[in-house]
Amino acid sequence: MLFISIYFFSNQKLSSDELFTTYFEAYPNAYAIKGNTSNHTLSQKAFDFYDAAQYKLASKTFDEITTERTLNSSEHFYFGISLLYIDELENAKMQFKKVVPEHPLYNEAQWYTSLSLIKQDSLAKAKSILTDKKSQFSTSRKNSVKNLLNELTK
Repeated sequence: MLFISIYFFSNQKLSSDELFTTYFEAYPNAYAIKGNTSNHTLSQKAFDFYDAAQYKLASKTFDEITTERTLNSSEHFYFGISLLYIDELENAKMQFKKVVPEHPLYNEAQWYTSLSLIKQDSLAKAKSILTDKKSQFSTSRKNSVKNLLNELTK
């Protein structure tokens, strides 16, 4: 009986929201800005909000930076994740597109773009990105990509 229930539930197709919730989590801040904390720049403040899981404030602060200068690829990436947390999917995808291919977080940006597409029920587009980039993901991400692709083909 246990085998039958495990088989039944493991073959159930998850909804787009369930897939998103299962696979989405904040990326660790690898862009930590060190230095004098008494004179925080806007970028430092945005990353502080991100680290504190205050994604709405992080998004507002990243957006405020854009009135002063162009964001760099790392800032676009973390801005995009912050936007995903507050369900601003189109803006998040736009931020991920601005991460240049040479940047170390480019493939992660593709992962998060795929997740935003899944949340929007654009499963074929998400699957296409994941399939095209499958071999380029980091070793730590490849297992998630494989599992998510399996879910998308159910």
